Amino acid sequence: MKAPGSPIGYPRSKLHTWDTGANHCDTRETVLMRDGSKETVDRLCHVTGGMRTSSYDGLVFRDASKLDIDHVVPLENA
Repeated sequence: MKAPGSPIGYPRSKLHTWDTGANHCDTRETVLMRDGSKETVDRLCHVTGGMRTSSYDGLVFRDASKLDIDHVVPLENA
């Protein structure tokens, strides 16, 4: 039995996490556009510009690749 909170045996790479929705944008891209300002996307709906401010600490991010989009319930616990 694994200890609580232990990620051992958690195959995140095997879980499909980003569903595609409107305009061929996946969930991650949709969240980035929803939560950012002055967002720009390319023809494949990849976020190429804009600004996002962290609601936790006020830090400003201009490079979306530096951000993770978290789940309210971690996939490991779902």
